[in-house]
Amino acid sequence: NIQPPVRVQIKDKAMGVTDSWNRIYQYFKMGNYDVCCLSNDDVLFAPHALNDMASTLGQNGFAVVGPVSNQPGHQPEQSLGKILGLKEGDKYPVPPKNVIDIEAYLLKFKSEGVELPYINGFCFMFDRWITNFEHSKDMLFNPENINIGNEDELQRRLRYAGQKVALSLPAYVYHKKFGTMNLPAYRRNRNLLWTEAEETEKDERKVGQGV
Repeated sequence: NIQPPVRVQIKDKAMGVTDSWNRIYQYFKMGNYDVCCLSNDDVLFAPHALNDMASTLGQNGFAVVGPVSNQPGHQPEQSLGKILGLKEGDKYPVPPKNVIDIEAYLLKFKSEGVELPYINGFCFMFDRWITNFEHSKDMLFNPENINIGNEDELQRRLRYAGQKVALSLPAYVYHKKFGTMNLPAYRRNRNLLWTEAEETEKDERKVGQGV
């Protein structure tokens, strides 16, 4: 079972997503954990999703795996509709947010993984093998990519080294997408800290302050 204790780290100032990911990676590496899952906060995991992704990693030798999702972003191969064989305009058999029911549809895949050229960074998992492919000492991700491009750069590096990235077919994660912040200005300035973008500073919620 994947039931680690919860550890919360609050930063003194906004430093971007990649900084957070590298801090999590360092905690994972130094703590001698078996697997690490990085994910957005606007997601809902099916009950066995984490174990399913870990199983896909362990049984198939993939360096990084991601889940099936209703909103997989720029990787349509992760789409729930595609996995279920739905055509444009078809309705889902059950609402995508019903993660338990969707997971039941995906059980037939067991721990099967499908190699992809890349997966979306809203949610992905790796194990300790990843420590062989650091960008620099104790840094898995290139710190120059403040908020975006981080998972893409990592996956390019992995493919160059002959490693594989895959979709874990039985793992399902519901993704609200832009659930944290849905401002056009945010999308235009995605590689800025909120403190550097006038448009996001005006948002009274101060979303991203701890990122």
